[in-house]
Amino acid sequence: MVRSLASAALLALVVACSLGNGGNSAQAPIQGEAHDPSEPAPPTAADARSLLDRRFAAQPACGAFFAMPWDVSTDGARDRRRATALVQAGLLRPAGESRLPGAGGGQAALRFVPTAAGAATFRAPAADEGGVPGLICYGKVEVTDASVTDADPMMGTGTIRYRYRLTDVPEWTRHPAVAAIWPWLPQQLAKEGEATERLALRDGGWQLESTPRPAAFDLRDLSR
Repeated sequence: MVRSLASAALLALVVACSLGNGGNSAQAPIQGEAHDPSEPAPPTAADARSLLDRRFAAQPACGAFFAMPWDVSTDGARDRRRATALVQAGLLRPAGESRLPGAGGGQAALRFVPTAAGAATFRAPAADEGGVPGLICYGKVEVTDASVTDADPMMGTGTIRYRYRLTDVPEWTRHPAVAAIWPWLPQQLAKEGEATERLALRDGGWQLESTPRPAAFDLRDLSR
């Protein structure tokens, strides 16, 4: 009986010591740690939107096309139809005869050059624009929503997912002659699209890893 009482007293003493020590033997759940200001902050949706807005303010929406001046083979019925449609839409004008490079003095061609109205529509591609010979532009990209996923500040990477629409779409895209050649174009330019871009942490700030090119349709291709 005495031994049982002693054991009970010892157990009570152990419990009392545990309670007196603030119950540290049962640790509280670990809460999320606050951001360390010495480390790069993860990008926010506002950061992503700002990056895209700045880029698209200076960059029109363009698709692949032919270099200007455009020399069209006299035997190329398909290209002549395309050129004629753009002449009727007021973007190109005939500029006489030319020759395409080739054996035996090359091949006879008709030359087309941009009109004053079409000068801003055609432009030469930048070095990082996929090696296409030329570009044809048809509006501005407006971001309607943006979010950031899988951002890793320590690795300096992340992804922007965004929705966009085109604004300031020029009237020539709806010209009947153009619609007859590219019947899919007005619908594609009118609908909202989705795209993703990679982020990179450089020089202490978040930047787009490459140049975004949403709505970049290839108008050399008539197969759509």
